Amino acid sequence: MLMGPGGGLNLFHAQPTEGMKQLHEFFSPPGPSRERMENLIRTFLFDSSAITPELIDERLASATEAETAEFYKKHLVEPDPREPQLWRELEKIGHKTLLIWGRDDRTVPFEGGLIMLRRLQDARMHIISRCGHWVQMEKADEFNALVHNFLSQD
Repeated sequence: MLMGPGGGLNLFHAQPTEGMKQLHEFFSPPGPSRERMENLIRTFLFDSSAITPELIDERLASATEAETAEFYKKHLVEPDPREPQLWRELEKIGHKTLLIWGRDDRTVPFEGGLIMLRRLQDARMHIISRCGHWVQMEKADEFNALVHNFLSQD
């Protein structure tokens, strides 16, 4: 199950996307801050009315954990250009795959999922309107039903 994952290939949006710029800025010097986290969340969500001080604090704490910060530094801030482009490797995945995307995702646009849908051996894709990058938060009931149904299949 993949929800708005990286590793696709954008067809219609310039790189880096608005959300990826915000993510890069968040981890770039002088480093993470509450204001930068709020800006990042605003880019992730279609409906910014869901942003609360508690959400900002929770996501800031999670994003600044040592392992998380190291991952983003390695893969986003200072990526190794020798690493393979993931979309070129998708045919190797033989498992059934569920792709869930917010139609209005400004971080990893849904068209990247179209490449995945085509290249994965056994994939199905759901695109949800009026939804940004965090489908699991903005459309939790629909997301949970899709995942439950997918995992319940033989």
